[in-house]
Amino acid sequence: MIKNNAIKGLGSHPQILILIVLIIVLSIALPSFFSGANFLNIVKNMSTVAIITSGVAVVMIGGNLDLSIGSMFSLLCVVGILSQHTSTFMAILMPIAVALLLGFLNGVLIYKFKISSIIVTLGTMAIFQGLTLIVSESSSVPAIPGTSYESIAGLRFINVPAYVFTFIILAAVCEIILRKTKFGRGLYYMGVNREASMIAGHNGGVYTIISYMLCGTTVAIAAIIQSSRLLTANPIVGTGLEIEVLTAALIGGISLLGGKGNVVQAIVGAMILAVIINGLNLFGAPFEVQNIVKGALILTAIILNARASKHDEI
Repeated sequence: MIKNNAIKGLGSHPQILILIVLIIVLSIALPSFFSGANFLNIVKNMSTVAIITSGVAVVMIGGNLDLSIGSMFSLLCVVGILSQHTSTFMAILMPIAVALLLGFLNGVLIYKFKISSIIVTLGTMAIFQGLTLIVSESSSVPAIPGTSYESIAGLRFINVPAYVFTFIILAAVCEIILRKTKFGRGLYYMGVNREASMIAGHNGGVYTIISYMLCGTTVAIAAIIQSSRLLTANPIVGTGLEIEVLTAALIGGISLLGGKGNVVQAIVGAMILAVIINGLNLFGAPFEVQNIVKGALILTAIILNARASKHDEI
């Protein structure tokens, strides 16, 4: 009975099955893959993508997309480091404040002008890129060494960097918001049928704005962790990040049309992506090949996503 339930559970969550198969195959092909040190390395490297995926999943469930997260991440890293020159408190406060403002901007533009979220965030992506280059003067911005800012990434719990647990906490919070609040249920309704959700009393404009502000907050948290780890901010550090996050969300079963999926599955998608990238690194695959694999993964995820949507309609 327990065995049958386990099989049914894996059948309804294919992402977990894919992750398990990947780990088994790579462990056989690469003896160095199956080690505590390597698994910790995988989780550390995936933390940025996983943290942001939690926020992007919320936006996507509401029927929208955010292509500006890579540029926003670069900008917030620069803002964090520049603010660190004032104090550690400001280095934490300013990226979050700016992220809320940028998320608010995305949400308002989408709702107020009834423009596709893809078009709006493609435009804001370019704007955020320009702002990053202006603020950073088109060069890397170093942090002031020897301050408490370094301790943000240096905090450890059971001998594991504390930021590794951040995406777990954020995923849990976002999942609770989606499942247990009127706002979360409203996002699912919006993703399925925006007009019907409005008739049911859900304020689509407010929900859209809040979802983008929540997404921006996750980008800010990831940027704070990243900049405190590296103690520098490169104005192009977020280039391509939106592709990785979108790939993780799609692999995790988040629908491009909205109204389907959950944050936990999206995080599993981020794990699958991280395991694949780690395996490619251990095989010695060049960066160019890794980009090709990422592109193939996102195309595959989109095709499967489209087929699943057609099947649901039938």
